[in-house]
Amino acid sequence: MAKSLGPVLDAVVDMETGEILVSPIAGAVAAALASAPGSSPRPVTRGELELAEGIDCFKTKIDWLHASWEMKGAEGDPVWVRDMIFCDGFRFMRQEGKGLFGFAESEDVLYQVGGEWQRVAVLAWGGRERQANMAFLQVTGTGCNALKLNEDRLDRENLRIVLQSVQATITRLDIAFDTEALGVMDCWDAYQAGMFQRQSSRPSYDQAGDWLEHQGRGRTLYIGKAKNGKLIRCYEKGKQLGDPESPWLRMEVQWGNRDRVIPYDALVDTDAYFVGAAPFFSTVLATVPRMVKTIAKGAAIVAEKLADCGRDAYGRFINQLVLAKFTAEQIISLLRREGAPKRMVPFVLKGAGTFFPGSYFQGVTS
Repeated sequence: MAKSLGPVLDAVVDMETGEILVSPIAGAVAAALASAPGSSPRPVTRGELELAEGIDCFKTKIDWLHASWEMKGAEGDPVWVRDMIFCDGFRFMRQEGKGLFGFAESEDVLYQVGGEWQRVAVLAWGGRERQANMAFLQVTGTGCNALKLNEDRLDRENLRIVLQSVQATITRLDIAFDTEALGVMDCWDAYQAGMFQRQSSRPSYDQAGDWLEHQGRGRTLYIGKAKNGKLIRCYEKGKQLGDPESPWLRMEVQWGNRDRVIPYDALVDTDAYFVGAAPFFSTVLATVPRMVKTIAKGAAIVAEKLADCGRDAYGRFINQLVLAKFTAEQIISLLRREGAPKRMVPFVLKGAGTFFPGSYFQGVTS
């Protein structure tokens, strides 16, 4: 079902997805039309920036996803949805009588990381009252990487097609952009200049971390509130991972469906919807270089932090084993365990082994 916006703009709104079906117009005009009386809930708006790199070279990434749908017919079956999205390389573990967010039943979606199966997504369904005929999907950031949603447009298209086929409602979508060319103070200055607001009122903000005194833990600027449907996080990702001098900044929009419809197109054209979240992001995507190798950089930071922790915790013990004439092979056999530390999990998805940059290990062993 579609609702006309009038012959002048030659546009209609898809009442199921909230998308404005119109030739490109300015994002501000689209937002104004969407918020007019009688057109609630308003859609998540696209940005007006034409990206030079095009849709097949994303600057932004999907970092989290929630969706729910009514189970109607075979295609609404959670198992069907699962099998259409999670194909090669995934395993499934049923949690009998154990649900999530009030649902009665659930199933973990597992992916092998560093030789150990990790939960990267969850399906849940059934329950009382309205939830009796509903199903729910949660995909974590690690799950988004396992699904290759940030590597291949076709995988994003497949996800969109499956969710659209069951008429799912996207209830949460996180879109992120990584760079080293901006700092969290640039975001704070932009907020004070009104570049995170689209109406006259400025969104609320909050700050966390070592803003008063630099301690290497990192700072986070929160703009808006998740309960209101849009939360922007600007935070020092590298410092969060353990490098107190890292310039790595992550800007992330968490969309929710409170008074909004998150369109299926947002799963594919993440750049445009990121830009639509705040005027500041138009400038960011147009002029600021992204960090292309964020996985390798994050892996190096985590590797160095874990090496320091391992040295502090067990360095003297290993030294005593060496003095006791244990060989390297014996020490490895004594201490080694299968799997990967939790903070290392997002960086060992490539292939069956690890994904840490060899140059880092060469540096610490030379």
